[in-house]
Amino acid sequence: MKRGEIRTQIRTLADELTERPEGLFLNTELDALINVSQQNVELALIEYIPWYFRGTKTFSTSANKETYDIESEVGIADFFLFSDIFRNTTGKKPTPLRFIEPDDQWQYGSVGGKGEPDAWGFEDKDTIFFRKIPNGVYSYKAYYFKKIPALDHDTSDVSPNVATPHLPESAHPLIALDVLRQWDIRSGELETSKIEDMYQDLFFDVAYNLSAPQGKTSRRRPNIREYLGK
Repeated sequence: MKRGEIRTQIRTLADELTERPEGLFLNTELDALINVSQQNVELALIEYIPWYFRGTKTFSTSANKETYDIESEVGIADFFLFSDIFRNTTGKKPTPLRFIEPDDQWQYGSVGGKGEPDAWGFEDKDTIFFRKIPNGVYSYKAYYFKKIPALDHDTSDVSPNVATPHLPESAHPLIALDVLRQWDIRSGELETSKIEDMYQDLFFDVAYNLSAPQGKTSRRRPNIREYLGK
């Protein structure tokens, strides 16, 4: 579904096909709500189909450099959340770096300590840091969740236009139903229980079907010694 089709579905379900003043919302107002709702749907689905929203990026550290800007230095322009960061050495097992919160930094060496990093954390929303501070060039592979782009056109996906949500097609109607949740906050006239039931039923179907195993898999999780190759 494209943005124009999603807007039509919203107005059809709300039984209000015209813009304000006859209707409750202008199209531009609905467009803003659609972008909020597609982010809400992404957040809800990430837990069930993380593979759909995941991206990867390889990058390297520099000697004696502790912090790295996610966009300009790690090289991720569509960053939303990290999943994991692995040490990426040819011929060796990928080794996951531990994620640390700022109040846990005391466990990871002295201030200014240098060597091969074994942990990372967020310096701020745009920057990550390494512990220990890299004493050379080390290669890493980051797994991260992508921030889906805002819709800015009704019908055209010709760059730079974005009309189709970067969500599984079967999940597109969830955007309309989530917008109707916001619609009712303003109008108070919709059948909220019916809308919620429709949303939950569709969400279950989408999450259940898309999260089904897609091949052989091992459910056994290695212990930490296996992870670290010790």
